[in-house]
Amino acid sequence: MQNRAAFALFDFLMSVVVMSVIGIVGSKMLLNVQKQNHIHNHLAQKALSFQNTLDMMRNYLLEAQKESIVYKDYSLSWKDKINNEKIHNISLRQDILYLDGFLALVGVKEFRVFEDESGFEIVLCDYGSFCAKGLVRLWDI
Repeated sequence: MQNRAAFALFDFLMSVVVMSVIGIVGSKMLLNVQKQNHIHNHLAQKALSFQNTLDMMRNYLLEAQKESIVYKDYSLSWKDKINNEKIHNISLRQDILYLDGFLALVGVKEFRVFEDESGFEIVLCDYGSFCAKGLVRLWDI
């Protein structure tokens, strides 16, 4: 009778140990999945922010006079087609990108504009390895 009680107690303790190990392994797996999900959401949010800023810049440049577009020292400026007196400006100061003096995007390490015969390529990079590129064609302007 005592052997039976001892075996039942041993069986119960082994079950508790096995269930604890399964619980610990399962929670570590769920924590890892949640961590990966958080990283992917952060990258997706950053990509959308950078892409929205590029789209906003492209839309503003569609109203620019071609010959008035000037890029120098992390700043892009141009005159408006409709109101010749109005000058728009996109500039990078520290790690913040400003559009006409208003905050457009935070966390920008690099803002470059490359000009070729077909238009402008705008590049925005963060402090990690993420860069977003947008193309503005001159015949659209």
